[in-house]
Amino acid sequence: MLTQLYVLLGIGIPLVLAWGLGRSKPDWSKRKVALWSASPIPATAVIPGFAFIGYASTVAPENCGPVGCESEMNVGLVLLAVTGSVFVIGAILAFAIVAIVRRATPEKADMDVFE
Repeated sequence: MLTQLYVLLGIGIPLVLAWGLGRSKPDWSKRKVALWSASPIPATAVIPGFAFIGYASTVAPENCGPVGCESEMNVGLVLLAVTGSVFVIGAILAFAIVAIVRRATPEKADMDVFE
């Protein structure tokens, strides 16, 4: 349930951010907008993933229990894999949204009176 919510947030929030940044930052490149839009949610999951891996690799073997510390290491690696895939999917969808928004928005005419 929590993983599904994370994936939905990781794909939904980049779409909203790409739409907003694509309209408000016309001087930014599409790639820059897509990468900035896709990064907030995966950035929050990278830290716990590395924390699980760091804990599993530094704990003494006698403190791991009957199963060993492989489960903590596996949790960290799966979290990093899901985070990477959510980032890539979010970036691709954000790039598509920015392309659609910029194509639909007419170019603003330079109407500076003082030039």
